Amino acid sequence: MKDIIKMIAVLGLIAAVSAGLLSAINDFTAPIIEENIEQRRNELLAEVIEADKFEAVMEDEPIDGEEPKEIYSEAFKNGDLVGYVVEVAASGYGTDPINMLVGVNTDYEITGIAILSHAETPGLGDLAFDDEYVKKLEGRDLEQGFGDIDVITGATASSRAVITGARNALEDLTEALGVTDEVVIDLAEIPDGVYEGAGQGYAGEISVSIEVSGGELISVEVLEHTETDGIADPALEQVPSSMVDEQELDVDTVSGATATSEGIIEAVKDALSEFGGEAEVDMDNLEDGTYAGEADGFGGVLEVEVVVEGGEVIDITYTHNDTPDYADDALPTVAQEIKELQSLNVDTSTGATVSSEALVAAVEEALLQASGSATSKDDSDDDAEEVSLNLEEVTLSDIDDGTYTGEGQGFESTITVEVTVQGGEITDLTFDHDDTPNFADEQLPHIVEEIKSEQSLAVDIETGATYSASGLIDAVIDALPLEAN
Repeated sequence: MKDIIKMIAVLGLIAAVSAGLLSAINDFTAPIIEENIEQRRNELLAEVIEADKFEAVMEDEPIDGEEPKEIYSEAFKNGDLVGYVVEVAASGYGTDPINMLVGVNTDYEITGIAILSHAETPGLGDLAFDDEYVKKLEGRDLEQGFGDIDVITGATASSRAVITGARNALEDLTEALGVTDEVVIDLAEIPDGVYEGAGQGYAGEISVSIEVSGGELISVEVLEHTETDGIADPALEQVPSSMVDEQELDVDTVSGATATSEGIIEAVKDALSEFGGEAEVDMDNLEDGTYAGEADGFGGVLEVEVVVEGGEVIDITYTHNDTPDYADDALPTVAQEIKELQSLNVDTSTGATVSSEALVAAVEEALLQASGSATSKDDSDDDAEEVSLNLEEVTLSDIDDGTYTGEGQGFESTITVEVTVQGGEITDLTFDHDDTPNFADEQLPHIVEEIKSEQSLAVDIETGATYSASGLIDAVIDALPLEAN
């Protein structure tokens, strides 16, 4: 009995020592492995896209307590932005994911793929990493897709993972850059009928047929697919059913069959794509006025004010937080070309592609309002003139001395003011706002000084902060006890 106890104790001690040694070895080797992966990553960057400099772009708002993560790397050659590199992970046959670097040019086409690490079967799985196979993905973009690229016999899961990783890299990058906008499809606006579409699943293309009647989704039927029997079946059944039950296209994916689920959703959206997206700008029918728009640029929101006169775009002013070295050279060229061509179909391959495309998108948003539904500069001036006439009929001396507060709507925020009246005159006017600093902070002090010097709200509003200036005037009207209010 004592021998047994002694043996158990010895075995326990050996197990504890072994566990400790394994833990120590892991702690010692983990940083080395991580360092080797990082070193290999740096060596491979230049292999997936021809560039001589790379700069990491980190996430703006990391999760609390975590370090910011890299979203992608910008690739430069001779100082010009030539593309991006995205790191993605995709599940193959092995126990660990396949970690990949995907190079993408400024036209959002794949330029190269390099494998950082994998646990695929030697000799079979790594056929998917062969240069000849990987080169089939080069030049591909999201519009062309990957549905016609065959998987490798004997390395099906591995080759599917490479294709999935390439597609995910393009989707992640274009989403991060704000290049692809989510297509909004309103079922209530779709005519009754049967529609067909296709999407990329895990193993290949998924085609669907859907029926819409009375503004509702009546049925979603998967017509053809090459997904794995058994694994994909839950997604093929549940996703169409959820769409009909919830009357939504963006339903939850099925665990274990995510790619299949996403392929079905993509196919349904493809079937209804002609009824999604924004209206096009009719450049031949623009109403005169000043219109505001915004879009996501490289470093944040890019805002514009567009002046239409005589049915033509005559002025475009903008503010941005993008990289000055690139954006400040590119944006004036793009704005000038829009004015010269009277078109939004302008060249945005300027070395600051994201900023240039954001400017075009913001101008487009502004001009979509030029059908007469937006508040224009002319409307603002008319309002100011009407207020001025009312002010001329009101004796300011009738207003008790004191400080009054009011609010008005600026470009993207509420403008608050404090107006001090003393001896029948406006003697002080302070304001607070969250509108675009470059525009508002330059214009609003001039508006304040003119109101005080003229003792009138009929002041000139110059292009560049039309909405902010109008909001300031409205806030003063709101503050003062006038009949016009």
